[in-house]
Amino acid sequence: MGLLVTGGTWFLGRTVAESVLAAGWEVTTLNRGRSGEDVPGVTDAHGDRTSGDDLARLAASGTWDAVVDTSASEMAPRDVLAGARALEPVAGRYVYVSTVNAYRGWPAE
Repeated sequence: MGLLVTGGTWFLGRTVAESVLAAGWEVTTLNRGRSGEDVPGVTDAHGDRTSGDDLARLAASGTWDAVVDTSASEMAPRDVLAGARALEPVAGRYVYVSTVNAYRGWPAE
C-alpha cells in the first residue's frame, strides 16, 4: 500500500509517516524541509503544497492508495482544495486532518 503524507517531518505528519512505515506501507512525504528531517525510509517529494507547480509535479510522480493531509492547518481553505483537486486523479482517498482545534485560543495564543 502507498501513502502520501503532506507534511511528514513534524508533529502529526511525522507520527503518521512513522506508524504507516512500521506497518509495512510505502510512504511518500511532501514537505518544504523547514520543520525537521524526513523519517528514515520515506520517499521525499520535496515541495510546497501551496505551489501549483509543485502539486502538478507531485501528481505526475506517482499514485497513492491514500493521502493524509496534515500540513494545512495554517493554510487557507483554497490551498486545501487545490491540493485535493491536484491529487484526486492519483489518490484513492484524501483525508484532511486539522489540528487547529487542539489548541485553545489558536491562532491568537
